Amino acid sequence: MEGPANAPGLQAFADAHELSYSETATLQGDGALLTKDGTVEGAATGALPGGTSGMLAHYTYTEGSGNDKTVRRFTVFIASVPEAIGFAPYLAFKSPATHMPVDRRQGEKRVTPSGAPVTRFTAYAYDGTSDSWLAQLFSPAFIDWLGRSPDNFRFELSGGVLCVSRSDYVGGDQLTGLCTDAAHVAQAIANECQEAIDTGQAASQGAHSKAADPDVEKTVNEVVGDDVPEHLGATTRAFRSHLFASPGTYGRAFVWALVVAAILNVFLLAISINLIIAHSYAALAIFEGVLLLLCFWFALRWRVKSKASSLDPEAFFRGYARSRHLQVVDRLQFAATHADAQLPFEPDWVFTGTLPGGTRDEALMLKGDGMKRTDQIAVVAGPSGPVAVTELTATAPGLSVANLDEYAAALSKQAASAPAPAPAPAA
Repeated sequence: MEGPANAPGLQAFADAHELSYSETATLQGDGALLTKDGTVEGAATGALPGGTSGMLAHYTYTEGSGNDKTVRRFTVFIASVPEAIGFAPYLAFKSPATHMPVDRRQGEKRVTPSGAPVTRFTAYAYDGTSDSWLAQLFSPAFIDWLGRSPDNFRFELSGGVLCVSRSDYVGGDQLTGLCTDAAHVAQAIANECQEAIDTGQAASQGAHSKAADPDVEKTVNEVVGDDVPEHLGATTRAFRSHLFASPGTYGRAFVWALVVAAILNVFLLAISINLIIAHSYAALAIFEGVLLLLCFWFALRWRVKSKASSLDPEAFFRGYARSRHLQVVDRLQFAATHADAQLPFEPDWVFTGTLPGGTRDEALMLKGDGMKRTDQIAVVAGPSGPVAVTELTATAPGLSVANLDEYAAALSKQAASAPAPAPAPAA
């Protein structure tokens, strides 16, 4: 018997459509909704109505605490659209009545359809997404279709994982409608990606990663030079020492300290007012000075730690590529031009050339640093594959040059023995 959480009949829906059903599940994906650390209260998996395979689930999370606590419930459809990784790293659309915000950290670009003004349209995309690709995806026909969607309808695409949702738990015909709507969105995105590939415009319409910070390359050269760090974390201490010795670090930290101190003064205004009323100006100056000094100290330590943590992987991965005569390429451009390979994840780094243990030009791509179970590494043998992929696990004290060599050799061998990819179907 279904519990109260499944009152709309998700299990009955699964049975009627010969889907696998479970009381709970782990949702794979990124974005504003799937990273809310919520709970799945029923999930159906398989070939869903509309023709797309994926998962249909009831998902809930809680906002706030105490008397301000609010429970949010959604019915979500989750499917993989791997060809979109290089064209739309992040894309989100929401109807007016949805409670869920978009992930503005990933989607900084507001999508504004060309032509006549449209209503009921709020969409965001990754800043490096091609305007031409977006204009073709959000055609007048697709915009009209989105405009006729339910008021609580939204979708979010992140790292090749599409999450289409409706607010609250829905059942019956609404579940079927959600599945067919989600299939429509998935097909529209996949078709636009495939059109760019088929017309030879994958590179021009593919997304671009954020431009490298010239200060990063300068700092890495100053600290590491031509040396190759043996493992991740090997240069963190050296970068911290370099940053503490850099005048620019103190200037930026001081600016942050001024901003934070100004904000804190709003909450500590009563103390300042009382000191002024008492004409204790010396005490007021000491109070403000100590507050600013504390803010500066914490801002300095935070900036040095944060900056060093980002510089260390730059030194390690670029050093590894240089030592193995590999080229570091734009990860999103690579994903776009290799979309036919159906990449298994959105890479953080991509190296191309003759890999250690390999005999031909291939690509080594990885996600993460080997410290989480979701981290992965893969070898891609060509624009359409084959692809050999496995979980990325680092040895102590951190992901090493030896680790990468071993993975590259093993996966290259595995890719070489894989069957040739099937030719793309005729249009």
